[in-house]
Amino acid sequence: MSEDGFDISELSKFSTDMLAIANDKMPKESKKFIKKQGALLSKKNKAEYSSCGVGSGIKEFAKYTLTGFKAGKVYKYDGALSVRAYNGTTVINKAGKKYSLGGMLNNGFVPGYHFMEKALSSFNNEYVLNCETFVYDVVVKNI
Repeated sequence: MSEDGFDISELSKFSTDMLAIANDKMPKESKKFIKKQGALLSKKNKAEYSSCGVGSGIKEFAKYTLTGFKAGKVYKYDGALSVRAYNGTTVINKAGKKYSLGGMLNNGFVPGYHFMEKALSSFNNEYVLNCETFVYDVVVKNI
């Protein structure tokens, strides 16, 4: 029991059980939900990337990077479903030099831009609400 008099351990156990049911009995819906959340995070990454101005000085790079944000395939990691939100864009300029988000200039790290971490922190609350909605939908379908 917590200090304020409410014991929510049973509620959190219930939601954990519902997620287990969703993963075991409804794998298609679970994968679809996780993929959709990855796409939403990818959109947040793109918006944060645009707002912080990464790569704005490199004309060839800035042109193609906005189209490269995507969600990867759904996979199991430590028994839970996961998905990656990333940008796989690589641009080769006229001189044959490769640029990518991992190493923009001369294949080195560019410090100061942490747009993916910012997007993840802003997406976290939305993700929790979406998970609660998904758990509710699982309960309604299984009743």
